[in-house]
Amino acid sequence: MRPSRRAVAAPLRPVRRQRSCGSGASSNEASELQKATSEVLRVIASSTGDIERVFETILANAVRVCDAANGAINRWDGEILQLVATHKYAAGFCRSAQACAVPARRKIPRAAAC
Repeated sequence: MRPSRRAVAAPLRPVRRQRSCGSGASSNEASELQKATSEVLRVIASSTGDIERVFETILANAVRVCDAANGAINRWDGEILQLVATHKYAAGFCRSAQACAVPARRKIPRAAAC
């Protein structure tokens, strides 16, 4: 009788990426996050009901910290998706997107809407 020649796969283990505590990149990232948080909190504290300014500040800092090309914040009220803030989008896009709120075609669970 011949022995079986089936391949046996070893269990997969996640690859751990280690960061050096003295790494300049992680120190810079922490500094950027602290700066962004500080700016957002300052705007929140100084705003007197100007929620648009708060959203714009949050978005501008998120785009900068994430090194993104642009960003948008949409508000979902359970029935309509509406653009409330943009950063680094063309003005024409912003005007047309803000002019037309998107009604829901189906109910979206609250957790999925985030």
